[in-house]
Amino acid sequence: KIDLTQVIIFFKSPKILTLNFLVWFCSPVLLGAWRLHLILTKLNFSMRFRTTAAYQGIGLFFNTAMPGSLGGDLVKSFLIYAHNKKKNMSGVLVSILMDRIIGMVAIVFLGIVFMLANLDTILVLPSLRPIIYFSIVLLMGLVSFLIIIFFPNQKLVSVVDKLLEHRYLGSFKKIFNALKSLHGNIHLFFKGFFISILAQVFVLFLFWYICSELGLSNIKFSSLMIIYPIGSLITILPIAPGGLGVGHVAYEKLFQMVGASGGANAFNLYFIGQMLLNLLGFLPFIFIKKKNQLTVKEMNEIELTA
Repeated sequence: KIDLTQVIIFFKSPKILTLNFLVWFCSPVLLGAWRLHLILTKLNFSMRFRTTAAYQGIGLFFNTAMPGSLGGDLVKSFLIYAHNKKKNMSGVLVSILMDRIIGMVAIVFLGIVFMLANLDTILVLPSLRPIIYFSIVLLMGLVSFLIIIFFPNQKLVSVVDKLLEHRYLGSFKKIFNALKSLHGNIHLFFKGFFISILAQVFVLFLFWYICSELGLSNIKFSSLMIIYPIGSLITILPIAPGGLGVGHVAYEKLFQMVGASGGANAFNLYFIGQMLLNLLGFLPFIFIKKKNQLTVKEMNEIELTA
């Protein structure tokens, strides 16, 4: 169902090329790096923002070559660990985990807000009801996890500490101890949350603009806001690089749920535009690779800890 001839729109419309670059540079690169940098700073990692931004770009590059949209997180973890050799891998994993969770909370929150604002559409189209149920359950689960982290119950913490005393649970103990350093820092979540909301608004505007350029006038911005969060979560599945194929099918079906068509084409243009820009992350990777080269011993330590 993909019309590959539509790709020529990138060459016909300089506006799409310019907007695509601006959104990519502002949203996943700068705003994504800002959110991650806040968490790393709170966990006492010593790193300049420009270094975090470079690692963010490298992570985006590896998202184009590894299954799902999480492959780059693994590479970022190695780089951050190498940059802060006195730190353990547990703190690195916690920073990447919290970065992802805060981003997911923001995007699901946006989806639910627009779902509730368009209840008439939800009620008319029964096929959308499972989406709102799933989104609410997912948001509740993520928020519950964050509450436990930022507002811990001391009795619960003591119980978990005792359970993790087992010698085979040493790695989990380190991660749990790293999470403790975030206790009481709820302001960190709110800062990351608002950064994520801003980033998602930029991406949504780009997606909607691509739809309008394709002539998909049958998809409203409010409808796109309802289905976009679910589509984004589906592309995380580690099946193909950057959600290739998975995202195409997901958005084709999601568009159909709101009575629209062309979902696969819209995602295809968004996918190609973002993936081509992600390749720019190879440039900082070349310069940083030699500087942060890991020894075999360090790699073994990382694997054991992870």
